Amino acid sequence: MGVHQTSTAPRRTRLVSHARRAMVFGLGKLLVGVALMAAAFHLVEVRRNGPLPPVYNIGFLAVGMLGFFVGVFTSFADLKSALQWLRAARRSADDLGPHAFSHTLDDEHRLHVLTPADADAFFDLITHNHDFLADWLTPETLVESRADAVDRLHELDEARRAGLVVPVGIRKAGELVGVVGLGPIDSKRRSAQIYYWIDQTSQGRGLVTRSCSALLDYAFEELRLRRVVIRCEPRNTRSCAVAERLGFVLEGTLRQCERRGEELIDLRIYAMLRDEYAGAHGD
Repeated sequence: MGVHQTSTAPRRTRLVSHARRAMVFGLGKLLVGVALMAAAFHLVEVRRNGPLPPVYNIGFLAVGMLGFFVGVFTSFADLKSALQWLRAARRSADDLGPHAFSHTLDDEHRLHVLTPADADAFFDLITHNHDFLADWLTPETLVESRADAVDRLHELDEARRAGLVVPVGIRKAGELVGVVGLGPIDSKRRSAQIYYWIDQTSQGRGLVTRSCSALLDYAFEELRLRRVVIRCEPRNTRSCAVAERLGFVLEGTLRQCERRGEELIDLRIYAMLRDEYAGAHGD
């Protein structure tokens, strides 16, 4: 299994590029807002003694102030994103830190830890599958903007470096097509939950099952966990089938244990213990 500390120079370059672009957009919006305000005051000054009624001056000022405030407030999100990109680039200057997971599934598909550099691909993947994923993902995962994607992956990256999660992207020829992961990791109980979702067009090829199998190897052999859990809704038959193919044991169903929108849903609890994993792998 290919678990290693990966070179981050290309990734750091992408982070800096994202930061530069966000900063240019943010400063551009800010300058447009200031220019609109200045133009409005100039028009009012020029036309002060002109033939137009005073109400026109009020209109010029209103348009200028609206442009100014829209420019200022919309620029904040871009500048905030730029700072986060730069912070992520600085953190990755040496290495990816703990849990820098990487694994080759086949000639086309590879697993690699998710970082803030993947925010654009992460957002695009969710956007393209929004209706399909809306029934299954939590609101914090189902991001609604690129800024939200940056925030979400930044949070996951911080949690990974703290040893709490292992977020992993499934990539086909470098393109992100799905996500699997371990988390939260309970170091005291030596347990974790495994989660997964994939692009709708990539279903039915065994990618999720093989990706989860690689993560199970990492969980039991590298992290030395004693228990791994999969939680899924009974109506999500594909997710349940993944757990069963991997050899997880159905321990029971928690009825109406979680709210999804206005609905209380049931969750099946599947688990695999270290002894069961060792027995299945001949250890």
